[in-house]
Amino acid sequence: MMPRQGYPPRQAVLYSTVQRCAVRCSAVQYGAVLCSSRRNQSLHNLAQRSLKVKGVIPQQGCPRVKAYPGLSQAAIRNGQARQLRLWLLLRSLDSQGKGWIEYEEAQKSFLALGLSRRSFRDTLSKGEGVWWVKNRGRIFLRGLEKVCLRFGVLPGRPVMVQLDRSLSKFKAALYTSFLNSRTISRAALRRLWGVSRTTMRRWEEVLGVDVRPNLGYASESLGEGEGIGFLAFDPEGVPYWEITLRGRRFLAWTIPNTYTYSVVETVPYGLARKVAKRIRPLLGGEGELRRLYFHEAKRAGKYLRKAGPPVYVWHGTYGKFGLWTRL
Repeated sequence: MMPRQGYPPRQAVLYSTVQRCAVRCSAVQYGAVLCSSRRNQSLHNLAQRSLKVKGVIPQQGCPRVKAYPGLSQAAIRNGQARQLRLWLLLRSLDSQGKGWIEYEEAQKSFLALGLSRRSFRDTLSKGEGVWWVKNRGRIFLRGLEKVCLRFGVLPGRPVMVQLDRSLSKFKAALYTSFLNSRTISRAALRRLWGVSRTTMRRWEEVLGVDVRPNLGYASESLGEGEGIGFLAFDPEGVPYWEITLRGRRFLAWTIPNTYTYSVVETVPYGLARKVAKRIRPLLGGEGELRRLYFHEAKRAGKYLRKAGPPVYVWHGTYGKFGLWTRL
């Protein structure tokens, strides 16, 4: 059957209809994308104007401040890491040593970390009387000595840490700054920082802390020959081995790991030494760690005569383990 004169074939009509629909859909999609782009640009401009009005300039990198390991441990144990972060920030702003910061200046620097005004007011309220005192538009900071006495700790050697918007990353930075080639048990770390083993392992993994297992061994030889390896567990669950050194057998056991974090930047003791000297008699020896591991035999012997055993001296490596001699 021939098509009627003056009308296009049915296939041509269908093709033309589909083509027009496709063109309309493309136009609608293009308009939506264009509107979305213009809307995003408007929101971006509005945010930039808002920041300019408020005086907040977002920083490319978070500032580095001087922190004190002993005080950091006490703050995290007592759930006051937010107050510690603000206190360290305000101390870094007080370059002239006046002991106080204007409220507006403090808020501006806090917002520059990417945090909110609400968080600033909440942190300021919770730290009142312990870390600072607010009066007449100014924030008067408590000194290092008063804060350390309040928590009953020694400040420790100061280190430089980076402030972060994330409280978890800030805690991790404080924790890893303490692990400067330090040999210490998990139980001691948990007692100092008040966090779980899982949390400590997560912090170490995030910031790239190197963890090396260690063996301690008795200086008295068991005789010549080849060590048989693993022996048994003691009642406390500590494994014992029989190892071979220079053709002789020695009794060895596991001791705490060594944690190495090469990014730690220590600074001179300065005020921390004076504060520790003044408050140490008041604390009665609390907050101090007994040193057990030495890399120099002379210093280890001197400490042994002063404090008594046990004392370990670095020997070298034994496979994947670090090897320490017990004096």
